[in-house]
Amino acid sequence: MDPKAGNPDKYGGIKTRFEGIGYRFYFRIILGAVLLSATYCPGQEKQVVHSYQTWMQYYGQATLNAKWSWQFDGGFRWKESFRENSAYLVRSSIGYAPAPNMRFAAGLAHLGLFIQDSLSRVELRPFQEFQLTQPFQKFSLVHRYRLEERIFYPVSDGHIQATDRFNFRFRYAAFFRIPLFKLSRENPEAVFLLELGDEIFLNFGSQVTRTYFDQNRLLVSPTFRFDKTFAVSLTWNNQFASMPAPSSYAHNQVFWLQVKHQLDFSKKKAATD
Repeated sequence: MDPKAGNPDKYGGIKTRFEGIGYRFYFRIILGAVLLSATYCPGQEKQVVHSYQTWMQYYGQATLNAKWSWQFDGGFRWKESFRENSAYLVRSSIGYAPAPNMRFAAGLAHLGLFIQDSLSRVELRPFQEFQLTQPFQKFSLVHRYRLEERIFYPVSDGHIQATDRFNFRFRYAAFFRIPLFKLSRENPEAVFLLELGDEIFLNFGSQVTRTYFDQNRLLVSPTFRFDKTFAVSLTWNNQFASMPAPSSYAHNQVFWLQVKHQLDFSKKKAATD
């Protein structure tokens, strides 16, 4: 789960015109994404590789002023109980919020992919996204639409080679954020939350010829929010993804530790003015 939605629990009375549609409509969207990914589940002619992975990731968000923010994150991924390296990721973006419950952002990610503990491919990934948070009475619903431009570079003998592949990828994520109980009587911001959601990834572009389906993630994320600035999520990610070989898929059970930190530089700037 991405912490970049900020604090969606309060919006100063601002309502969006989408609220009248109701959360049941968006629950159906999430359910539909899960069912769509299920069409790629094992069948008579499909091969599925099962694995267990561990991901650790730090997310930071720095508020620059009332409209602008800086998002950054980085993490590492392992397979089979830390016995094999899988991938690393660093990413950064600048966000603009025309309203407290919505944000446009653009940024760049850098990834490295490993095969048998050797770096085999790196990727540069410019991206643009729109995020909308809808507050309801007892929970909030977060939508994220992201477009990625993926540029791949093979690695040979430890040296990055010229790019050999490019494609676009569209991602849609929707998840519910449900506060369950307080962690402290003295600190009302200390809350235990449950985040439930789904994210589907679709490839497109002239070099995409085999399958448009990239992957689907079903996410269950218990979250300890200790205050407005710091939270830890223990996320289960049920990931189903296509592989390069025809009719081959990966079904990954992922434990995903997420540390989320928010900074507010706008207050520091106001104090020095």
